[in-house]
Amino acid sequence: MQSFADWVQFSVSAAVVVLFLLILLSIVFLIARRGKKEGSQKLAIEKLNKTWLENEDSIRKAVLTEKEFAGLLKERQKTEKKSDAEGSSKRKVFVIDFYGDLGASATSTLREQVSALIGVM
Repeated sequence: MQSFADWVQFSVSAAVVVLFLLILLSIVFLIARRGKKEGSQKLAIEKLNKTWLENEDSIRKAVLTEKEFAGLLKERQKTEKKSDAEGSSKRKVFVIDFYGDLGASATSTLREQVSALIGVM
């Protein structure tokens, strides 16, 4: 009977040690993941003009006749060539997706992104 009690005590002690190690490993993993997430944020640039123009064209193509739509495309090409020849700059709109929290821990990332965009303008 003494050996069974010793075996149960050993099993419980081993389970406690394994549980403690799992909790410790989880904490280390979460800390490493959190640090990696904050430092690895990069500025992703995506041109939306083409997408929006294609969406507009698909709607206009459905609403207008073929002749009206072809005239619209031809007129757009003329204005694009004219603006390219003049070298006029178009107005730009920048959208920043900011994922912050109540602790304002990501404000340094936002500051860097805004500074980068201001430098481009």
